[in-house]
Amino acid sequence: MSPKTPPGETREKIYEFMRDRLLDGNPPTVREVQARFGFKAVQSAQAHLEQLVAEGRLVKQLSEFKGRARGYTLPRSSVDSAGPTAFAPLLGHIQAGGLEAAIEEREGMVPVQRAGRRAGSEKLFALRVRGESMTGAGILPDDDAAFRKGDRLLRRPTYAAALDARWDVGPAQLHGGLRWSGSRADADFSTYPATRVSLAAYTLVDAGVTLRPFPRAASLHATAVEVQVRNLFDASYQMAYGFPAQGRMVLMGIRVGMEH
Repeated sequence: MSPKTPPGETREKIYEFMRDRLLDGNPPTVREVQARFGFKAVQSAQAHLEQLVAEGRLVKQLSEFKGRARGYTLPRSSVDSAGPTAFAPLLGHIQAGGLEAAIEEREGMVPVQRAGRRAGSEKLFALRVRGESMTGAGILPDDDAAFRKGDRLLRRPTYAAALDARWDVGPAQLHGGLRWSGSRADADFSTYPATRVSLAAYTLVDAGVTLRPFPRAASLHATAVEVQVRNLFDASYQMAYGFPAQGRMVLMGIRVGMEH
């Protein structure tokens, strides 16, 4: 026995077939839909089309077209001058900021307006944002972010490298770090729809020193004075388009440790 098609997958394929034919100006009949997807009864094709109407992805025309797929059209927003609307499956959640993992949990479909391209010309999927670390870039919790399969993820470099080193010099410890990130894809959210931009590669150098002023005093051996300089050469870079990152920053602190 052949495995059953996952729920919703057949209807999604029917929608893509209808959408492409409608955008080409060649709407199919219900029987063409039946034949295309191998349904035994025309009522099966009709039921899928009616469900797409209920979901708002197709619109039924006047009653004289009853019983024909030619009686269905795309919603006006799908064909207006602003660009066609594609529907992307919402596949799960993704944390704002650093990407650790996307949690797969299909939740339905979300509309994605495309500018200057025919809807469906690319495979789209969407993830819902969790967390507030990107609110400064206009990305809020529960926002839906759309991606094209094969696209680079936003703000994720293809290559990155880091190097850390420490040197002990008497009661002092010197430490330094080098961080390099390659170029990253991003989006300019000040426009609608957002346009793709590129963030330049950057290199950051950090330095610091930790001094233990009482190396011979057993009870105060853990006491230390720390100075850190982040972004030592004050490099200009952006983690998100339009939001300059922190320049040179100097941090000082005292750590007190007492032993008996």
